[in-house]
Amino acid sequence: MKVAGLDASSGLEYVGIVIGESSALRAAYRRLKARYWRIHCKRLPSSLNRRLVEGLLREGVVCVCLFTRINRVVKEASEKLLRRGVRTPRRAIKLRVERALGRYIAGLLLERSVERVYADIELVPVLEQAGIVAAPGYASELADPVAWANYRRLGVGGIEDRDIGEHLLRAVLRRL
Repeated sequence: MKVAGLDASSGLEYVGIVIGESSALRAAYRRLKARYWRIHCKRLPSSLNRRLVEGLLREGVVCVCLFTRINRVVKEASEKLLRRGVRTPRRAIKLRVERALGRYIAGLLLERSVERVYADIELVPVLEQAGIVAAPGYASELADPVAWANYRRLGVGGIEDRDIGEHLLRAVLRRL
């Protein structure tokens, strides 16, 4: 069964995604957890974070990082709407951006034939809006180093980077 783990860093600016067979992800999780005891990257040195991501890639796990530019998208959408004469609260715009992000992630997971999704607490409501049932779990911990590697610009080769800021902006403006 194909499983995906999702984790967000810096308030949805970066979304790390790992995709692989359940057995491979569990094996990678056990090995990494036994070796590093803690996979959450915020308190680990950059060199160790890089090794965590490289370990995932060696295990054959697909790593994708989405750079959403969510704060810039909300600001630009707000400014463009204001120029049109439409006053919209930033919170309402942010909710629309989160819905567009959820739809984008849903399409990505569907394209990769993912059957089960694990996500951190911050992403669960975003995914639920797109109709994806997600729960916290081991695979979401594996996605943390992927999001963190791009947040800290560690330059790990093999991660599929996608800058989706413009896509989100177009999606939000189309709906308003």
